[in-house]
Amino acid sequence: GPREHVPESAEYRRRPAEPGTGQEAIGEPAGGPEPQQEEEVPEEAEAPETPETEEEKAAAPPAPIPPLAKVEPSIVPPPSPPSKKAEKPQTKPVPAPEETYKKAYELFQKGDVEGAKGEFKRFLEVYPKSKYAENAHYWLGECYFAEKKFDEAILEFDEVIKKYPKGNKVPDALLRQGIAFLELNDTMNAKLILKEVIKRFPKSDQAKRAQKKLKEIG
Repeated sequence: GPREHVPESAEYRRRPAEPGTGQEAIGEPAGGPEPQQEEEVPEEAEAPETPETEEEKAAAPPAPIPPLAKVEPSIVPPPSPPSKKAEKPQTKPVPAPEETYKKAYELFQKGDVEGAKGEFKRFLEVYPKSKYAENAHYWLGECYFAEKKFDEAILEFDEVIKKYPKGNKVPDALLRQGIAFLELNDTMNAKLILKEVIKRFPKSDQAKRAQKKLKEIG
């Protein structure tokens, strides 16, 4: 009677009563060892896994990170000096046109017309747009004039007049061009050019020289 009121649960299940034994009416724990084993296994497995992963993760990363951060800033400053070296070659080519022009001019002044002519030609090939290009054309014309190559001198003086109409060497180029025509006995072109010198630059020394030449021609 009272033993039949025991509630059925997951741990115990009722069995039919065997003859002669009343205590055995209550069933033995069925599936008792199975749930106990399932509960014990995850508890034991979870406990060892957590400390191992935390210790490995915490110990490994901190050591390599600080030395790498320190090495990087030391590498950054050395590339700064080569940038200064790159600026120096940029300043060197600036005086180069002036130096090469002066060398050619000095050769002409010393009487080395052939050497000066070669240097002026090279200068114009390398620095055609230099501020000294106008003078280089003019003095190249003077080199031809000194060699009595008046045709070539006239063409070189013409380069000065056409390329640099507002240049400082235009009055000289016109005057020397007119005189070169005189050397070729071309008095017609000589007079036209000498008169142009006086018209364009009336107050210049070149205009006075042109007037004297015109009087000589008559």
